[in-house]
Amino acid sequence: MAAGFIRMPATAPAVWVEPNQGMPDVRAASGRNCHDSDREVIMGMEEKARAMAEQAKGKVKEAVGKVTDDERLEAEGKVDQGVGDLRETKENVKDALRD
Repeated sequence: MAAGFIRMPATAPAVWVEPNQGMPDVRAASGRNCHDSDREVIMGMEEKARAMAEQAKGKVKEAVGKVTDDERLEAEGKVDQGVGDLRETKENVKDALRD
């Protein structure tokens, strides 16, 4: 196998493979090494997306609960929104501490 970048799915970093070596060296497409901070940023973005999804799910549940006059569903929606808000706050605090 020749040395070079291997293309992976868009979510994965490029992998540099040296010939006759067991473990590939993970590098960004620019050739620099990926650092833990890069992984933290990606994971932070995933958590923020989860928080936004949780908030959206809660808003939908709350709206459906109001329309159908289902108090339990409306309450579940408010709880889901609160969980999403807490996740978002946690990620914002982590970002502030990282900077």
